[in-house]
Amino acid sequence: MNCEFRILWFEDEPSWRNSPKRRIEAMLDEYCLTAKFTERKGDEIIETDLTSSHYHLILMDYQLAKGVKGTKIAERLRTAQVLADVLFYSSDYNGMIDEIRQTEPLIEGFFYTNRKNLDFNTKVKTLIEKNIRKSINIENLRGFALDNSSYFEERIRLLLRNYIWERFSEDEKNELSEAVQAQIAEKQKNFCKKATKIHNHEYALPAVFEENCFFTNADCLAILSKAIKIMHRSHGFAPENFCSSFRKEYNDSMAKFRDVLGHQSLSDDGTLEVRNVIYCIDEKFHQARRKDITNINRLLTILEDFFQPKACMTFPNE
Repeated sequence: MNCEFRILWFEDEPSWRNSPKRRIEAMLDEYCLTAKFTERKGDEIIETDLTSSHYHLILMDYQLAKGVKGTKIAERLRTAQVLADVLFYSSDYNGMIDEIRQTEPLIEGFFYTNRKNLDFNTKVKTLIEKNIRKSINIENLRGFALDNSSYFEERIRLLLRNYIWERFSEDEKNELSEAVQAQIAEKQKNFCKKATKIHNHEYALPAVFEENCFFTNADCLAILSKAIKIMHRSHGFAPENFCSSFRKEYNDSMAKFRDVLGHQSLSDDGTLEVRNVIYCIDEKFHQARRKDITNINRLLTILEDFFQPKACMTFPNE
């Protein structure tokens, strides 16, 4: 699970779906997750939908159009070994359960509820929370933190290389180039020091692994900060709800966690130390990371849209 909770929904009365859909969106928002619905009618059953591992939850009206009943769909889902939770619902709850019980062999591993909003919402909430609990682990956290960090870093480079560079005047390009030259000069000086340190080390191989790459994402963030100042000064860049320092925002919310998650294991008590602060790896920590990722995505989108309004960026897939 990343920052999206993907739901496949089969329902023949789209107007009925509106109210519970809003409720589901509100439920997921409490966990800093965005609901992404794929909506189908009973006569739009697509086999790849039913067998896809793309979804976290499948909701299905038990009595679909054209006489298609949930028992038939349930058998296909069971045969396909679908891992997502599947919730069947019906206004005739007792009739649905009686029919399920008569199925040979008995269909197991699915969930059932009444079509009434209260019953339906309660069951959906239970299944959402079940999915969220399953996702609380260091492997999942490490995966989506590193995936989104790589994704954001590529967008930062693209912003500098294409969007910003193409829009800036010659004087502004020269100003940015001077900032890059200053970065390189400093890195060159540091590089000579590091090269000497490695050369004088008893064993060169361990020493060389202690040194960073030449032009890192931290360097790109420094140049982007310079570019944002030019945008404020000369291009009228003054959006609402933009941070005072993108560089600091990124480092505080993304970079420090990426670096630790990429290289450090949990302690014996299940905690993680990040810059001398101990974090418990629980749902609260996962929510905070999802919130940070959503915020950085929002800030980058503001920058992208300033230069290219129709630019469309989405989160990486799991």
